Amino acid sequence: MRQNRSAFYKLSRTGLIISLLLIILSVNKVVLSQNSSNLQDDTKTKYKILVGLCERPDLYDPVLGFYYDWEYNDYSPDSTCLGQLARLPQNYNIVVVLGTWCGDSRDQIPRFFRLTDLLKLDSHAMKLIGVDRQKQAVTMDISHLNILRVPTFIFYRNEKEIGRIIETPQVSLEKDMLNILTSSGQ
Repeated sequence: MRQNRSAFYKLSRTGLIISLLLIILSVNKVVLSQNSSNLQDDTKTKYKILVGLCERPDLYDPVLGFYYDWEYNDYSPDSTCLGQLARLPQNYNIVVVLGTWCGDSRDQIPRFFRLTDLLKLDSHAMKLIGVDRQKQAVTMDISHLNILRVPTFIFYRNEKEIGRIIETPQVSLEKDMLNILTSSGQ
């Protein structure tokens, strides 16, 4: 009987150690997989949304971004326009304000990434800001950007705004972008 108790206690300790290791690994996985931006519950749907400064990989989170690959892969920018954009100096920055809860953002942001990838636009020239349904970033004040609809792509040259694409392009992302960049001078 005593031998059985001893074996039981050894088994219990082993089980406890294994359980603790599994808990530690689970916590590490959750901590390491969290986005660099703020995840919060959407007031309308209760699904998670990104709010605040974010990075492109944040948008590919399985909870948020399963649709991004579809739009990215399906978008084929006009090659003539793309060639004209590629010849322009990359002396501009872009602030992109988006809502991961917004259908237009879900359509336009992956298309924008496709366009900027084809143009080999420096990722440091772009800033991504996620907003809630009130167009607020919570962790940062963006009131000076006057965001009414998302996505909003704001183009800057020498720290001066030179144009915007709001919600959906007038013609296409690449043609609207070309128009903004060429009409403002280089």
